[in-house]
Amino acid sequence: MTALPVAFYLKDLSADAPRRRGAGAMDAEDASDLDFRIREAHARGVLEGRAAREAEQEAEAAAQAQAYAQQLVAERQAWAADEGERLGVLLAGAIADLERRVSDLVSEVLKPVLEAQVRTRAVDALTRTLNDMLSKGTYARVAITGPADLLARIEARLAAGPAGVSFVAGAEVDVTVNADDTVLATEIGAWADAISGSDR
Repeated sequence: MTALPVAFYLKDLSADAPRRRGAGAMDAEDASDLDFRIREAHARGVLEGRAAREAEQEAEAAAQAQAYAQQLVAERQAWAADEGERLGVLLAGAIADLERRVSDLVSEVLKPVLEAQVRTRAVDALTRTLNDMLSKGTYARVAITGPADLLARIEARLAAGPAGVSFVAGAEVDVTVNADDTVLATEIGAWADAISGSDR
């Protein structure tokens, strides 16, 4: 018995379809048409399979690209957080270092000016106090010791004149006045140390 393809049993409803011959008969034209249809269906199936596979690959590639993009965003955010913290610490340190260097530089520039101001104010205050003391009382002995340049300023500013007052130049920074039991002293050394940063 000869097996016939399924297409042979399907009814062709088109108006110009040739009448089917007997059950066992199949001419060359029908066989050729059948082969053509099979090849065409095969080719169409191959093309559809390729198109489906390409669509699937494109969908996979798009999904993979989206996953990579999300991963990149997450890693970028993590990096920004880590680097931001690290850079913040570095920036804070750099600013603190800059502030310290500017402060040191300003201190060095202003130190001579401030020290001169301290010396001037100390001499002025001491001279006023001495003038007040000498004008209100009598002292058996008044001895003033200190740097020679400051002693010269004090001596020049004493209103009552240096009668009974002795000046002794020394190496110390401060000026000290001994009037009987009364002792006066400037704090130029302490201020100079503070200005120089010795007490930091």
